[in-house]
Amino acid sequence: MSSYSWWLEPHKLFIGFVTPIYLSIYLFYRNSIYIDESYNYLNGFYFYIGLLYLLSFVFITFIIIKGMNKNKKNNYIIVVKPFYLHLTAILCLFGYLVWYGELILQPNLILNIFLGETGTDGLRNQISTIPGITTLSQLGVVYAICYVNYVIMYQKKLIDKKFSIYLFIIIIITIFRVFIWSERLALIELAIPLTIGLIIYIRDKKPSFLFLNKVVPILPFLGIGLLFLLFGITEYFRSWNYYSSVTSENIVSFTTERILNYYSTALNNGVGAMNNLQWPSGEMRYILNWLYQMPLIGEYLSETVVTSTNSDYKTYLRTYGDTEFNNPSGLFMIMFNLGIIKGYIYTIFYAIISGVLYKSFVKQNGIGVFLYPVLFISYLEILRTLYLSSSSTFPILLFSVFAYFFSYKIKNIPNEEGYR
Repeated sequence: MSSYSWWLEPHKLFIGFVTPIYLSIYLFYRNSIYIDESYNYLNGFYFYIGLLYLLSFVFITFIIIKGMNKNKKNNYIIVVKPFYLHLTAILCLFGYLVWYGELILQPNLILNIFLGETGTDGLRNQISTIPGITTLSQLGVVYAICYVNYVIMYQKKLIDKKFSIYLFIIIIITIFRVFIWSERLALIELAIPLTIGLIIYIRDKKPSFLFLNKVVPILPFLGIGLLFLLFGITEYFRSWNYYSSVTSENIVSFTTERILNYYSTALNNGVGAMNNLQWPSGEMRYILNWLYQMPLIGEYLSETVVTSTNSDYKTYLRTYGDTEFNNPSGLFMIMFNLGIIKGYIYTIFYAIISGVLYKSFVKQNGIGVFLYPVLFISYLEILRTLYLSSSSTFPILLFSVFAYFFSYKIKNIPNEEGYR
């Protein structure tokens, strides 16, 4: 992989981006005069265990990737079948139609949000979701992954205009979702597969624009700025109407404070739960959150497996934390559910899978073509939440696996630029 896209490699992303953020948050919490010391848990033993997890991930993925570099031959590439593009797009749009169908009949609800007369929380109480149906909207992420694989990289001469139209509609609806439902992650989930897919497309080509040489290497750091911008715009519609009347801050300082709180309190919450609750309980209700959220199965597990309310993260939030800043940190939820040793084994397994899927992704010759973009999102989210265990991530993972089985192999013939 070209050095100008160094961050696409998991070990480099963790050592050059994720770990420095982790250390920065730790220093912020340790030295902040604004945080009540009695609720400051991000210090000492657990902090260093978290750092060990991150550095171990770096080491293991580095070893796996270097080991797999010995076999550089790539005789074929994986390309998703057009049928699957149509299927995921239609299912995604159907999910959105069911979800937002009520808004079509009540456009005044949308107008009130943009006029600042009501917040997105109020809209959530008026518009209901249907588990299993509205969840299909998550397939927009799968469609983006497949779109990059099929249309942009390998089938430029065979483009069906419907595919681009599908993508355009999904992007517009996702932006609408960000503002109406205040789900910033939805846009990030869509943007990341498109971005890293484009990087793979140009990986064998010398960037012809100075713009690429300058921008791509610092893209993760530019992403922080874009996140602040996205956060500020959405907070304006979500909560600024209320807070502007009770604070002397402007929207810029307000946004900065809230986004720092979202990520710093996530780590503090994770350690706080370990300090105040019983762990590990063996229930794994956060690592297997998607299973606990399933109809019938989730109810059965809650009745037969969950044995203690004092291992429930919500108990921590109600007693010691803040229900508004409720992210639990993916890093510490691994320890909380499995214990330190088993959590370390989980991290090693996560690193091995990451290394294998990364090589498959860059070579475009295996299931990593469809799964690595999802893992990449989980890397960026690891300090805030356990992304892969989320019930909203489950359909993305499931249909990304299906994409591999609805694909075919194309012989990879080298050209003057090498293997594609």
